[in-house]
Amino acid sequence: MVFVSLLFAGTATAGGAALLTRFSSAAPPPPDVVRTLMTVGFTMVFVYGVRAAGMFMITTTTGLGRALPRPLAVVSYLAAAFLLVSTTFHPSVLLVFPGWVLVLGVLLLVRRPGREDGPTKEDQDEQ
Repeated sequence: MVFVSLLFAGTATAGGAALLTRFSSAAPPPPDVVRTLMTVGFTMVFVYGVRAAGMFMITTTTGLGRALPRPLAVVSYLAAAFLLVSTTFHPSVLLVFPGWVLVLGVLLLVRRPGREDGPTKEDQDEQ
């Protein structure tokens, strides 16, 4: 939630000057204002948003515990560590978190936790 909020706020901040220039009859903002808005927007997205996504990955992986297979948990922790220490402004860094959410969501939809621990109460009632 924090990642998405920072992504939207940062994008709006970075694009604010362009929207003001395009859709307003007011004088365009001075270059230093545009530069400041771009810097604040990129900082919100690439610094704070990416780190918030990394922290979310760590807490979610830890919270799910044994519901995740060990290889996915290891990859999750490695990806989170990458997001926490990354210092790049390359847009592909923003795809790590949504990709992880997609993989985790598909895994949790396909795989039923507790199935490997033995038969459940419903399974015993059916027999």
